[in-house]
Amino acid sequence: MTDNDIKILKSVSESGGIADIGYYRTLDIGADSRLQYLENQGLIKKHSPEDDLSYSGDFEITGKGYAFLSDYELGIQKSKSARKSELLSNIYIPLIITIITNIIIALLRN
Repeated sequence: MTDNDIKILKSVSESGGIADIGYYRTLDIGADSRLQYLENQGLIKKHSPEDDLSYSGDFEITGKGYAFLSDYELGIQKSKSARKSELLSNIYIPLIITIITNIIIALLRN
């Protein structure tokens, strides 16, 4: 799934579940195929006005779509914490040890 697919899925989710197809065409000229792909994956579905007359959009997000977005966001959070942990263990700790060692050596020479 591409970043544009994720953007479209987030937009559908943030607009209360319903969105106009014209809005997505302004974001991406391949919006029709992206929407078709998301629909084939079961992440969104076409909205039928007969189900609910209060909405005027073309698509709505499904439960599977919400689950995918939450898993995606959780994956981003985990990768950020993994990067912080990697920085701590690979850069900061050796740097601190080097500084402390140099201070001790300098004190011992005096």
